[in-house]
Amino acid sequence: MKCFLAIIMLLVPVSGFSGLSHENAVDREIFSEGLQVSAKLLSKNSQSVGGGALLKFLKWMDGSNKVVKDMSMQLVFSEPITAKGGGSEKDLCAKMLTRSEGFKSELSKKLLYLVVASRLDPGNVKGKKMLEAMKDMSYDLSLRSLLKQAARPRMVDLAKIAAESAESDRLNAIEEKKSKANYKDEGKLPKAEVEKLLDLIKYKNFSCSEASIFDAVNRLTHKLYWRGVQFTVSGKRLSYIKTSVAPNEAIFYFGPLWQPKSEEFSMKDKTIREILAHMKLKLDLEYTVKDGEVAIHDGELKGVSDVPEDGLVSSDLRVAMKGHDIKTTKKYRGKVVKMNGIVTGVGTHNHDTIYLSLDGGLTRLHISYLNLNSAVFKRLKKRVEAWKKSGGMKKYREAARDADDADTEIRREDLVSPNMYIVFQATCKGMDRDRLVFEDPSFAYIDAKDEFITKEKKSKVK
Repeated sequence: MKCFLAIIMLLVPVSGFSGLSHENAVDREIFSEGLQVSAKLLSKNSQSVGGGALLKFLKWMDGSNKVVKDMSMQLVFSEPITAKGGGSEKDLCAKMLTRSEGFKSELSKKLLYLVVASRLDPGNVKGKKMLEAMKDMSYDLSLRSLLKQAARPRMVDLAKIAAESAESDRLNAIEEKKSKANYKDEGKLPKAEVEKLLDLIKYKNFSCSEASIFDAVNRLTHKLYWRGVQFTVSGKRLSYIKTSVAPNEAIFYFGPLWQPKSEEFSMKDKTIREILAHMKLKLDLEYTVKDGEVAIHDGELKGVSDVPEDGLVSSDLRVAMKGHDIKTTKKYRGKVVKMNGIVTGVGTHNHDTIYLSLDGGLTRLHISYLNLNSAVFKRLKKRVEAWKKSGGMKKYREAARDADDADTEIRREDLVSPNMYIVFQATCKGMDRDRLVFEDPSFAYIDAKDEFITKEKKSKVK
């Protein structure tokens, strides 16, 4: 059979014959450089662990690519791979580690990038620590499993997108000229016209966070004030320090908080309407459109206010929910509630979530691995396992049965260590197979030690 030659140039096409490319720019760089590095490693040693893992990863990224197909066939038929160009394993590893940080809610994809990066550069510390923590929690880190679980990168037609963006910019420029020509200093822009502008004006890039909301509002004002629209803010959550009036009488706000990049939400090619909708979803901020004004204000609080300082007792709420008490169900289901309970078991809910079993298994709290403080979780798990081994679960269930028969309350302090008592704030999902389920905790901590099981160490909200 004639030998296939994988000629890897400095600029390698990343999409085979489809005309498609990876939507994310960093993924495009990783794929292009990955072709060079994989060919280099496999040309030296067809059994290269890093080269083989990288080729499988590239096939996962884009299995239709001709170079990937040719190299895969060469390995199957034990044919030599010839590489032109270089590429650095360490540089590619660094890019993959950086890219993995963007997968906030896709644990399988995050771990896939980390595993492949670590095989390219086993000495990197950053990825090694994360993988060790996942391994300690019995997570499956096999490349085959992760390649099956992780969602493939999105492919797009970049040429088509560029043409559409250019056309959109051209139309926006025409509309801006029309708006500027028709704008009059006297009077306010009618509400109907303000509504149109919210759907017309688009930002190529826009970012905001709870701390930097005033920067975002000021950008919106700067964009629309000359057209006759002022953005205003009000409410207890939007605590600005001062306002400043520009020479053209536009009002700008200045807040007290620094801007944490890790908490920032970034948006691309979004209209102002879409940006305001995003603020409502992520920051609980509503907006009202008026003549010449868009008023941004507090949204409706999702939490339940009449809750004790240390939270509701999880077993008590479960009894009420199990009894199909309509008033209680409406009040708490789907709401963020502060709770407390005894951890009597731990387990894996799915591939990216663990659960804490509370009060003998009648209540569960689901926590994503991404929001889990692994060191604290491991200590808690050991305490629970030791408690069970000493017969603690049997004693607890017997005490619970006796308490039901006598219509009395269980004395927790007589049954479990204070180190198994937790307080958390999470969304109440309601009953599921006779269990009361909570998920997405904003915080969860061991009360006796004040140790946070979740990563975000938020204050103990009353």
